[in-house]
Amino acid sequence: MIQLISETTLKKRTVVNENVNAKYINPSIETAQEMGLQPLIGTVLYKKLCELVTPVGNPTTMSINDPANAAYKILLDDYITPYLCNKTLADLQVALFAKVRNEGIVTSQDQQTQQLSKGEVDFIKEHYDNRAIFYGNRLIDYLHANSNRYPEWLKRETVADMPSNPKAFNAHIVL
Repeated sequence: MIQLISETTLKKRTVVNENVNAKYINPSIETAQEMGLQPLIGTVLYKKLCELVTPVGNPTTMSINDPANAAYKILLDDYITPYLCNKTLADLQVALFAKVRNEGIVTSQDQQTQQLSKGEVDFIKEHYDNRAIFYGNRLIDYLHANSNRYPEWLKRETVADMPSNPKAFNAHIVL
């Protein structure tokens, strides 16, 4: 799966420690994209962004860096990345709290750390969900104001495509 943010970006832009394993981070990034971002911006714009970040030939060259795609780069860097970082952090809390193993679902603790309670983990998850809602609102407001730059935003190519949700965050936010 194409990831719109990397493990490195997540660690640079958030409080995620360098020692957090990618096997926990990458599924959370994918969940944030598929269950958070895609319903927000719609499948067509989501696929467009994934195409633009796919390396072409040389792995260091992505077409999102082409001057013709500057609007998509702004969308990704300034609006989508902060949303995905926070949505990923919200999802990551459960993966870091409890591990699924042969013995069942377990939590681990060493002598230097203390495990949080489920209530404390829920509080932290809600904190990052609220941040994701804030950045999601910014993203939607930006798309409304610049819809002419992103023709894919309100478009559906097939009935299987998720439509964008221009009214996504009309819910009350508790901080």
